[in-house]
Amino acid sequence: MERHADGILPVGIVILAAVLIAAQSGGLYLTKVATLERDYLHLPERWFDVLHEPRAVPAAVLPAGGAASAAWPLPIATMRYAAQPGDNLWTVKARFALTLDTLSSLNRDGGSRVHDVDIGEVLSIPNQDGLFIEVEGRDHLDTVAANHGLSGSDVLAANPGADARSVSGPLFFPGAQHSGWERRLAMGLGFLRPLHGGWLTSGFGMRTDPFSGRWRMHRGIDIAAPAGTRVVATADAVVERVGYNSVFGHYVVLDHIGGRHQSLYAHLSAVSVRQGQRVAAANTVGRVGSTGLSTGPHLHFELWSLRQPINPATEIRGLR
Repeated sequence: MERHADGILPVGIVILAAVLIAAQSGGLYLTKVATLERDYLHLPERWFDVLHEPRAVPAAVLPAGGAASAAWPLPIATMRYAAQPGDNLWTVKARFALTLDTLSSLNRDGGSRVHDVDIGEVLSIPNQDGLFIEVEGRDHLDTVAANHGLSGSDVLAANPGADARSVSGPLFFPGAQHSGWERRLAMGLGFLRPLHGGWLTSGFGMRTDPFSGRWRMHRGIDIAAPAGTRVVATADAVVERVGYNSVFGHYVVLDHIGGRHQSLYAHLSAVSVRQGQRVAAANTVGRVGSTGLSTGPHLHFELWSLRQPINPATEIRGLR
């Protein structure tokens, strides 16, 4: 490379080198950001195995002598744990020998953000498996306890601070675990209803098209609701697409659960998200409208599995 007589590189070359280095650093930063976005909902294959884990069974306490003690149920106690780089609920539950259902119950509301743990986020770690469940009065406590194979007295023993005469609020149910749809939801593998209220006006499957009169496949469901009703993400997701066309009007497509599922929200009057944005279950994505090819205010909602439409009613409770 040519140098000046004094051995100093020309100023122009130094500036050009600095620009190239900055551009390279920026590129590395953008690549890192893109990787974070892509991995946001990355799930190890074993994550789906939690659906088949046996439900926790209250275990007797084994003291040093090895004989079962009568100390069950244990009073609930929790510790605080600050998430480390690389942590997710799966790694944390394994570290503390808990079920994912237990950890989600205490740290995530309705399965929202189950796949998203921030570095430094403080998680509550219980000393045993079980669920925190909201109760309203002793009769309700006894009913919920019986549904989980417990007695109201078992639950009260695990919650020594609870008032046995007027129990209300969240209580810890030792050994309890969700089942069915609630289990999938708590583990971040289920889907919420895309809006509160409204009524189903057209289901999934073959129907007479309201505009052409032809017998055609309806790839989603239609839920009529007042214009402006809040439309929410049915599960944690990354916003894959925000757009407008003559059929769907304003629409949003979300990518869920590591690319296994996607959802479409159409005919919106307003959109509340942008492409590439992370959204948690129950976050607002838009408002009910009648844009595009529509007969009135409603939400057209589609759920896809591996990019193929499926009946949302098979995955979401309350849509039938």
